[in-house]
Amino acid sequence: MFFQNLLFRSHLAEGEKIIFAAHKHWIEIFNISCKNLFLGILLPIVLWFLFPPFFWIGIGWITLSQIFFIYGVVDWYFDAWLITNVSIIDVEWKGIFHQLSSRVEFSDIKEIAWEKKGFVGAIFNYGDMAMGLVSGDHIILKSASNPKQSELIIHQIKEQYLHQQKMTNTDVLQQILVDIVHQYISENGIPPKQ
Repeated sequence: MFFQNLLFRSHLAEGEKIIFAAHKHWIEIFNISCKNLFLGILLPIVLWFLFPPFFWIGIGWITLSQIFFIYGVVDWYFDAWLITNVSIIDVEWKGIFHQLSSRVEFSDIKEIAWEKKGFVGAIFNYGDMAMGLVSGDHIILKSASNPKQSELIIHQIKEQYLHQQKMTNTDVLQQILVDIVHQYISENGIPPKQ
């Protein structure tokens, strides 16, 4: 979690810590890696063997494809739901200079649903997750890794947080009542027994 807290620190409030992060499945990177291997590395090497004078074009092609590959990996990693000790943060990375982030309080979550599609989704255990909000909006994380486990973890953290808030609110209410009674007694004295 230290690594995630470090990478996502710009999305966290002071004192907030990531407990769990729901990411897209590694199969997304596998698709990018296959394209990179064939179109970005093997194809330029084959073309270089066929046309040796174009060596520098091949080197440029490979370099450019590696930049796109790194961009794809970063884009994959930074599309996540960050479940923190106080809320859920939906992070979307749309480019180097374009990031989206929205915070959802645990009390605003109505439901969390997940869906695995097709044979590949069932075998590799990935699918789409949707978070339904009290307002009626939905936040979706496509191709989430292990959506059932992620849903259970989110519900568990949500229940712990809401229980803690309830206990805190009870303690605050109790202290307010003690202060009111104390003030009444100091102003009026103890009422006689009847």
